[in-house]
Amino acid sequence: MNLWAAVVTYWCWGISGSRWIIYSAQPEQYVRRVAEDMSQWMRILVEHYAEDVNCADLDLLHESFGTSPYPADGWSWLDVEDLLKRLPDIAVAEYRESDSPATEASFWYTHLMCFLNETFPNGDGIWLNIERPFASGLVLQSDGFLSALLHAEASSVKEVYSLSEQHAGWLGRLAVLSKLTWDPPVPREQWQVLHRLVTEFNERYTEIYSLD
Repeated sequence: MNLWAAVVTYWCWGISGSRWIIYSAQPEQYVRRVAEDMSQWMRILVEHYAEDVNCADLDLLHESFGTSPYPADGWSWLDVEDLLKRLPDIAVAEYRESDSPATEASFWYTHLMCFLNETFPNGDGIWLNIERPFASGLVLQSDGFLSALLHAEASSVKEVYSLSEQHAGWLGRLAVLSKLTWDPPVPREQWQVLHRLVTEFNERYTEIYSLD
């Protein structure tokens, strides 16, 4: 089973934030999409915190991802931005070598998270909240992405009576989808319900997290 998905959060205090689902039936496309989205948002953070990045220790980042000798005056935020532009290709190259779509365990992700955690203030950053295959021969359905998402979303509901009809309906559809098989062939109608579910999630959390 090739279908992988992740919940990704971006947060920059006082500017913007969002939380969204990325998924793809093709593992290489999934890896590229995760890296493209993380690159886009992390470049915003790097530019916003350019002074912090310039003062950070960038030797290890260069050692991990640099393509030329380390300059005498070190790297700056512009060098980090150039690295982030290359991130999707770096991620896909690592996937092709490892054959694992699990970006959370990848070299590029773990090293960028170390840089992010040490550089940006206020807990700002971008990270994976949940990353799982939907289901496979080695992963129980109850351990798949949709079940993990259902657990996370249901756990955040403190009072049942406070649920809107729209949110309750969304949780209900998520619960049903989490019990279905995603081994091909998947019925077209099942895909349509999933697409709608993901769209509503992405719209809701972008709106909630907006600081405009």
